[in-house]
Amino acid sequence: MVLTARLVAKLSALGVVIALIVGGFFVYRSDWNQGRVFMEFVASRTAVDRAGIEQLMTTAREWEQKANAAVDSSALVEAARHWKTMGDAYALEYPRQKAIALYEEAINRFGDNPTIYAAIGDTYKALAKYEEAEENYQRAITIEPGQYTHYQKLATLYRYRMQAAPDKVLAVYATALERLIIGSPEIYKERANYFEELGSYKAAAADWQAVVQLDPTNTGAKSEYDRLTVLAAQQSAK
Repeated sequence: MVLTARLVAKLSALGVVIALIVGGFFVYRSDWNQGRVFMEFVASRTAVDRAGIEQLMTTAREWEQKANAAVDSSALVEAARHWKTMGDAYALEYPRQKAIALYEEAINRFGDNPTIYAAIGDTYKALAKYEEAEENYQRAITIEPGQYTHYQKLATLYRYRMQAAPDKVLAVYATALERLIIGSPEIYKERANYFEELGSYKAAAADWQAVVQLDPTNTGAKSEYDRLTVLAAQQSAK
């Protein structure tokens, strides 16, 4: 039996529709199942824990309702923050995924926002989804290259979670220092600590010296500079 081109097209279209329905069903089932597991977890907690979780959920949903008529992203961000707080307090995936969905809705409705991208990065990091966290921190940097906390978040992710090579970590600090005025002392401090971890005492001392130059009243930075200078001298003498 030879099928006509029109019949083939109809069957293909029907197949696409069925695939979408089935795929949507499984997405729904997955979300529903995560929610069910989460509620079972809540039910298993002590009365004090349940009260705390329920209060966070109530507040989050109140903010979600406010977001329906919102003219900016603040209501969605607040709702997301409450879900993330819940997820972080109990190391739960479902509330964190809810937070990400709300943050992304805020981006979709109100446009790119570096603070929101950074918050998405934080949430993915909590979920141990480090590549997604990296991507969102980089988006925050692209939009707001003068905010030092974005660089701190990315460098910290590389150092402690992704175990990135030193060159990759140092590139983040170098880029930050090329672009920053405000916040530079904090980046110098972090890089100095990282250099010390690497055993590069001379470089660490130089960064503490930069902190002292930027903030001459910082006696702690002066002490660190003196300490690292001694270690660098001992290292070079070996």
